[in-house]
Amino acid sequence: MLRYGVSFHEAALEDTVLVSPGGDTVDDRSLGAVAAPINITGYHIHHPIHEARPDIEAAAHVHAPYATAFSTERRLLEPINQEATQFFEDHALFDDEEVQILSADGGKRIAVALEDNSHVILANHGVLTTGKSAAEAVAWLVEMERASEVALKAQRPVRLSDEATRIARDDLVRPWSGWQIYSYLIRRHLPNG
Repeated sequence: MLRYGVSFHEAALEDTVLVSPGGDTVDDRSLGAVAAPINITGYHIHHPIHEARPDIEAAAHVHAPYATAFSTERRLLEPINQEATQFFEDHALFDDEEVQILSADGGKRIAVALEDNSHVILANHGVLTTGKSAAEAVAWLVEMERASEVALKAQRPVRLSDEATRIARDDLVRPWSGWQIYSYLIRRHLPNG
């Protein structure tokens, strides 16, 4: 996890903290012998998901503007654009009023809502994406933010058919897709990436 108080756009490897299943700091790259504080709510969200789904290597969750606004509608993304097709039949809704996850019980309910999907919309809170790596989870987070933006801005969208959506999804979502999207984002946003 990131050390508490570090913003994502300033984060470096030295700002990461390895956290035990019990929520204790195991390895702190930033402060040496002093245990770094972690975002305990983040722990309450992420740990139960990793516990319930050992196939998930990484989960990403931020309060991105469009995905957070979309989450207040408490619905799944409809396949109305190319980005949204990537999540068709692979995301769920955590329709719960606990927006401040105060215990692992809240995270366990998120894990139950996630089921065998890769991503989940957290009602009135934002989205959480997963992947086989942190890079992949972040890439899907950016794609879900883009799909959420379109969903909010489209005035009278026409939903794609399930057949057309599956064709697009199956072409776009491949084992290497998350890494490919992440690599593009690094090249685009980091001058020496």
